[in-house]
Amino acid sequence: RVIKLINMFSTIDQFNSLSKNKLEGMDKLIDQFHQIKKDFRMKRHDLLDYHSNKFDRDYIEFNAKITDLEAALQLFINQSFENIKSIEHSLQLLKKFQSILQRESLKSDLDSKLNIIFQNYGQELEQVQMLYEKEKLDPPIPRNLPPIAGRITWSRHLLKRIEEPMKQFESNPNVLAGKDAKKIIKTYNKVAKTLVAFEYFWYQIWVQNIDKAKDGLLATLIIYHPDDEN
Repeated sequence: RVIKLINMFSTIDQFNSLSKNKLEGMDKLIDQFHQIKKDFRMKRHDLLDYHSNKFDRDYIEFNAKITDLEAALQLFINQSFENIKSIEHSLQLLKKFQSILQRESLKSDLDSKLNIIFQNYGQELEQVQMLYEKEKLDPPIPRNLPPIAGRITWSRHLLKRIEEPMKQFESNPNVLAGKDAKKIIKTYNKVAKTLVAFEYFWYQIWVQNIDKAKDGLLATLIIYHPDDEN
């Protein structure tokens, strides 16, 4: 009986945690859980009366409903990840679910989600690499930025796009030990190195132009006209 109670209360605690986090689109599942919990409470069992067979029957029914609810929750999680195109947003959602979900049946699927996100990240790296090659000679410069600062800002944006997710992947050694991980890591290092070199190149050009800018600042703004000296 004690084992059954521990399992039941851990289940209730799990869904209470989901309820408190108020994830968008989960209202229907949470309402179903509250109804399941309410129905069981209406039975008014003496939880410590281990002689009661009625509790055992209702406990089996409770678990059956929770199993169906977890299947619906799993479907909700899958659809949530399918609707997100950004790697960074996928990782944020995964982190949120990992902090909430405690039941092993749900946690094990989250681990596989991380591997899928990492594979998608590999495709993201290739897209960034192609975008760099396409725009490096004439990158889109943010409004009101000078040419050199605009080019550096563009390259930093691309670097951040691949750098932030990699930091999170590095905290999960199992992901980096996968069969395709070496290829993805190699691509990341190549793209990151290229972007850093691009920024350094334009920084050096900026440094070289400083003296010219100084000369312009030292130029006399008001002079006498050579004919009438006015």
